[in-house]
Amino acid sequence: MIALTLVLIVAVVLALVLRPLLIGPRSGHPGWAIAVLAILGVGAGLYVGAGSPAAGGFRPQPIPPAPNAAKAFNEARTDLLKDPGDVPAWLRMSMSLSSSGETQKAAEALSVALSAMPDSPDLWVGYGETLTAHSGGVITPAARMAFDRANQLAPHHPAPKFYLALSWLQSGNPKEALAALEDLARDSRPDAPWMPRVERMMRGARTMIAAGVGPDGTFNGVPQDMQDPVMPR
Repeated sequence: MIALTLVLIVAVVLALVLRPLLIGPRSGHPGWAIAVLAILGVGAGLYVGAGSPAAGGFRPQPIPPAPNAAKAFNEARTDLLKDPGDVPAWLRMSMSLSSSGETQKAAEALSVALSAMPDSPDLWVGYGETLTAHSGGVITPAARMAFDRANQLAPHHPAPKFYLALSWLQSGNPKEALAALEDLARDSRPDAPWMPRVERMMRGARTMIAAGVGPDGTFNGVPQDMQDPVMPR
């Protein structure tokens, strides 16, 4: 019953908030009604898993700009019409919108998903990444809150620690950044794709500390080689 209620909530939100994304800019009510019926009419077996987040650490590969973004968007839309609790599909939809420059719509999409699935660390990471992209690479307080929430839900998920460390670097707190990076390094395989970047960031943080950078020191910005706001996959 709870799962069915969740699907009903998501279906209504999808219809009200994401109508232009899911069914296109059509006028009138028939298309809207069809979309809602499509969401509500999927097999009962899908309801059971509607609130289940993806396996910890799911992060889709970056989606290149159009036409690949449009294809990815359409595929994600189709998957969500079948199962609105499909976390990877929400993330693919958001990434396809972001890669097309629609970062605000991407954030709105994940906000909708989080309203129904607030315990998914992968959605919180995706939301934080989207907010960061929308702000031009700056981890805003809202993005940091998203990464904090993901870290609370999944302490061993690598992405939240990476972005929290980057936020500390951006705000001129290399000691806090270094602590987060060392924690991430301990939890990661030596051959993890993000480890070369993490090691460079740790060296940069130590250099900043040695130079007296900190809350009470002088901060002239994050070194150029540490400014990329996207975690390697």
